[in-house]
Amino acid sequence: MSIFVSLLLVYTNALIAPIIVHFIWNAVGCLYLGGVSLADDYPNLWNCTFTGSKLITGGIAKIEGSIIVLAMNIIMIIIVGVMISRGRFSNQGKWIF
Repeated sequence: MSIFVSLLLVYTNALIAPIIVHFIWNAVGCLYLGGVSLADDYPNLWNCTFTGSKLITGGIAKIEGSIIVLAMNIIMIIIVGVMISRGRFSNQGKWIF
């Protein structure tokens, strides 16, 4: 997630975009689902318990430590990386800064 929001900062050149994305990530994952491993007294509306393989459920790290979230983060990193590279690469093959 940190790589994704860092790339988002580079792409948007504004600190508010990564702040909003991180807030939404925590709000959905922790406050709403309760599926993120934070402090025990952290408030949540639901307390989801995922059962099954630790690879899928994330084990003690909860869903945030699962391969599903890893794949989702990699996809988001690739998308923002492509957006950055398209924005900085001109038709003549030179980098624009």
